[in-house]
Amino acid sequence: MDFSIFYNENRGLFHIGIDLEKGAASPGLYDLMASEARLTSYLAVAKGDVPRRHWRSLSRAMRSSGGYQGMASWTGTMFEY
Repeated sequence: MDFSIFYNENRGLFHIGIDLEKGAASPGLYDLMASEARLTSYLAVAKGDVPRRHWRSLSRAMRSSGGYQGMASWTGTMFEY
């Protein structure tokens, strides 16, 4: 698969999807390292579909609460990891 169709050059991130009826990318972008986008990003960079700088565009937001310290995810569940 060629992942470059989902890549937004200006933002350095992947669009969440493509609306085939409109022929346009969705407005939403994957921007968190702690999401399912991590594996896609890794593969796309390794294949050369997107530039290496994309990997550094993924947010690595850290949070701490009640002794826990780790990366933030969209829903706080293990789904993203």
